[in-house]
Amino acid sequence: MAKVRAEQEKGGTRRARRRRAGLAGGALALLAFTRRALYAFLAVVLIVLPHFYGAPQPAHFAVAAPEALAHRFVVAATLVSFLFWAALGASTGYFYRRFEPRAG
Repeated sequence: MAKVRAEQEKGGTRRARRRRAGLAGGALALLAFTRRALYAFLAVVLIVLPHFYGAPQPAHFAVAAPEALAHRFVVAATLVSFLFWAALGASTGYFYRRFEPRAG
């Protein structure tokens, strides 16, 4: 019985993914191949629609990693992201000034 239910939940999730992909694909096609404002509005509605009803939630939620390990991962990922963006911003500023045409 549990196996059948798991298969039904998996199928429901797969069906939801296909539905969202179809909505997004249809919306992008409307944006790419039409020029009317009504179709553009419809495309925006189709893109936003899945965000209103959300993704299906599992009946049972289990985490394989301990909470402390998950917290350490979040802290490490945030720190690395901050350092990356800081380095990117600093190097952009440096090279922008270096290659800027000088007057005179």
